[in-house]
Amino acid sequence: MYNNFKSKGGQGCYETYRTIFEKQKISFGYPPQDDCDICGIFKVHNENDSEESHMPADCDICLGKVDYDDHIRRANEAREEYRSMSSGSSEDTDIFTADMQKIILLPKMTTKQHFFISRLVVFNETFARLTDGPDLVVLWHEAIAGRNAADVAPSYLKAMESSEKDHIVFWADNCAAQNKNWTLYTAMAIA
Repeated sequence: MYNNFKSKGGQGCYETYRTIFEKQKISFGYPPQDDCDICGIFKVHNENDSEESHMPADCDICLGKVDYDDHIRRANEAREEYRSMSSGSSEDTDIFTADMQKIILLPKMTTKQHFFISRLVVFNETFARLTDGPDLVVLWHEAIAGRNAADVAPSYLKAMESSEKDHIVFWADNCAAQNKNWTLYTAMAIA
């Protein structure tokens, strides 16, 4: 983040930058909701065990460590492919990462008497562009659509419309209900 700050004309050394964040009580950490199920289970199971020798030999999760190691290897390979594709893309290709963010409840209220008022559920599909150009955020609320494949597919079509390139690559999370189904593929094919 500091390098991004400097690249956009920000002034000051790293120590000043860090001190300002501390004064504002802003901290950085790895978001736990970004762990997949396999990583989450393995980390919770092994959070107190720093060495394999502490793990019980007959534990089903520990015995599945081979699967976990293979999972991490495949994740690293995918991450490397992601990096190489984003840095070496051709002029006629747009690359987006796509992810549905946590739902937003509107209006956002914090006083106790407002906790029991009905609020509108708002969905947010974000398309962060890895190539030159603006990012895209598609918002809709529950009265318009939900979050199943047929509801999310139009946001992908909107991202495709926003691109002026001949080829578009989407890097999407592993949500099978939204990103790996015939509804989404069909919508893209007929667009």
